[in-house]
Amino acid sequence: MTKRNAYSYMMMGEGQFHIDGDIICGETLKFNGSISGDILGGENTKVIEIAGEVEGNIKTNGDVIVTKSAIIRGDIECNNITLDEGAWISGTIHTHNNSSLTSKEKEEQSYESNNT
Repeated sequence: MTKRNAYSYMMMGEGQFHIDGDIICGETLKFNGSISGDILGGENTKVIEIAGEVEGNIKTNGDVIVTKSAIIRGDIECNNITLDEGAWISGTIHTHNNSSLTSKEKEEQSYESNNT
């Protein structure tokens, strides 16, 4: 697969296009197209926003925003994730912080750290 480097801010979308290969992005990527390949955040990536179709994995130390028009067939690994109502994901989601905890688990964790 071909790897493509992005600038620190890249917006790809608003039109019909397809990428066959991986994308390595800079600080911010807004993607509204279709890709068969992985989207990989660089060491300075802050946000990857998906509004199109991804058949591959998304991996970043930054945040991921999945809009209501997104279709993702693959795994997501990120710091935090925001899912709009209507977004479609077939895969696993792994976050690097406690944002994947339920509200009750977060309350319990907060209570324990405040009372120790």
